[in-house]
Amino acid sequence: MSVIDVNAQLHDVFDVPMYAPAETADDSPKPILLGDALVKVLINKLSGEKDVTGDESFTRFQLAQRIVGAMRGDGFVNLTAEDVVKLKKLSGLAYQSAGVLGPIWDLLDPAD
Repeated sequence: MSVIDVNAQLHDVFDVPMYAPAETADDSPKPILLGDALVKVLINKLSGEKDVTGDESFTRFQLAQRIVGAMRGDGFVNLTAEDVVKLKKLSGLAYQSAGVLGPIWDLLDPAD
């Protein structure tokens, strides 16, 4: 079991915090949090995925709920080794850029 801080902000290779662009001229850029990136990969069908079953979709939804709950709480979620493997696989499909994928994997599995 790993305890992961899903409110951790992603940092680039130069250790500069990463931000999503502002959606409107009145908005300021929003920090990119690990939890936001993970929830996106869990709730969306990703390019290259085939035959995702209803059971798998529901399992992903439940994991997304746990992550969102942690984001709204103390920021920490307990993940099994299976959860981490699933999140790394899905984030690898979604975020093919090393500049985004690297920080996600570093935070999910620091020993990797």
